[in-house]
Amino acid sequence: MEGNGLQLIKNFSISDNLAQLIIQTVVAEAAERNTPVSVAVMDFGGHLVGFRRMDNAYFASAEAAVGKGRSCAGFQQSTGTFSEMAKTESWVGNLPGLIPLGGTCPLTVNGQFVGAVSVSGDTEESEQYLAEKAGERFPFLLEHFLRDDAPIGIEHVGITVPDMDAAERFFQQAFHAVTLYALIDKEQAPSGGEEITAMNGLRPDTAMKEVRMLRLGNGANVELFSLTGYQRERAAGINDVGLTHLGVYCADIEAATRQFVAAGGELLAGPNPLSGCEGGEGNRFHFGKTPWGMLVEFIRFPSPLTYNKNGTVARWQPRA
Repeated sequence: MEGNGLQLIKNFSISDNLAQLIIQTVVAEAAERNTPVSVAVMDFGGHLVGFRRMDNAYFASAEAAVGKGRSCAGFQQSTGTFSEMAKTESWVGNLPGLIPLGGTCPLTVNGQFVGAVSVSGDTEESEQYLAEKAGERFPFLLEHFLRDDAPIGIEHVGITVPDMDAAERFFQQAFHAVTLYALIDKEQAPSGGEEITAMNGLRPDTAMKEVRMLRLGNGANVELFSLTGYQRERAAGINDVGLTHLGVYCADIEAATRQFVAAGGELLAGPNPLSGCEGGEGNRFHFGKTPWGMLVEFIRFPSPLTYNKNGTVARWQPRA
């Protein structure tokens, strides 16, 4: 393993990014089993690196998950090992720092202990199953996500718009977006020429008049471009090759689409139920178009998705 993976082994430390990936695997599995739990990820020294308490997980599960995680790290083995022993061996309960309950799994790299994952909120058997599932997927997460040649995630999406001020107002009104800064503003000379063409493929006879970066909720940022000499008055559609739409996850599709229409957007037919592996109670989507014709999909899937058999990671979704 290259780069970040080797660094992880040398430092015997789990990064926040890796901890969140581990937590996501547990949460996806728990949601599929309709089991709200708390999940804690500890580093080599038993320090808390990542934590999440799912909606409706009982509040005491939070402290239990952290406590069991420290125990697992302290003894470098699953606390479930001590669970049966504690029923007949009184000395087990007297071991300092030990919570003799199942629901934990040590995390190892090449046989070396590097941390622990702990789950609380259901039966001991269920908690142990979820923790061990995370342990099984840990090598996959290291191999596919902590590499110098693998992206961490989508940081922003670039959109060319016909009118910068109008588009910015639309995003602010429709999505409550926040403008972070202007890379190029209208007071500056447009940016173009051979050097820009070589860097991003901008046509030599066009130039970037304005570029603004917006924050859109808890997800990828949106970079707006306004050009001289752009070719299209309307955005490319789903029948065109390339990126086709922006998908936004919503807490309330009806409220979000009402705001979208009030800002000047146009809704297509819907809302519609998601189907197939995305189907489930409350799982829905609704497409709309911005004033310049770009497709936007509003989506919500509170019910678990059905993943490929022996799947190792869950679909990412923004958290409120």
